[in-house]
Amino acid sequence: MGLPHDTWALEKNIFDEVAFLKQAEDIQNERKKIILGELKKFKYGLFFGYFGVTDTIQHMYWRFLDDSTSKYRNTILSYYQKVDEVVGEAIKTLRDRDVLIVLSDHGFAGYDYEVNINTWLKDNGYLILKDDDEVGKPLLENVDWAKTRAYSMGYNGNFINLK
Repeated sequence: MGLPHDTWALEKNIFDEVAFLKQAEDIQNERKKIILGELKKFKYGLFFGYFGVTDTIQHMYWRFLDDSTSKYRNTILSYYQKVDEVVGEAIKTLRDRDVLIVLSDHGFAGYDYEVNINTWLKDNGYLILKDDDEVGKPLLENVDWAKTRAYSMGYNGNFINLK
């Protein structure tokens, strides 16, 4: 879906925290209105409602969790509570045989380091370069595909080379 929240504006100090949270609140309220409104009209089949606000808020406010002096320390918790309220309202619309599934696309933790998967694959003999000393070439231009057994592209796109 992409992110409707302007995280870039917050990161680049175009938005301050107050403006960003106002935008997040507006998006949350709009999604709530749409999802609950459509759910009331829904008759049968599969209904999917998506709240990305908890993901976005965690990306932007995790840094405040350990700061006991910050007024933003409980921002993540407060947004989970807002979404929980919507889940509670959705439950009230369920019929006897309806099933409600609440899930997340991933968990969260501090972001203290990162790993370049292709570097790990290269260092462990899965991704073979034509010229091992050559660095800085465009993405995968220097790969010896006949010898490479695995490579990575994009977010979590890991591939096994079968040929």
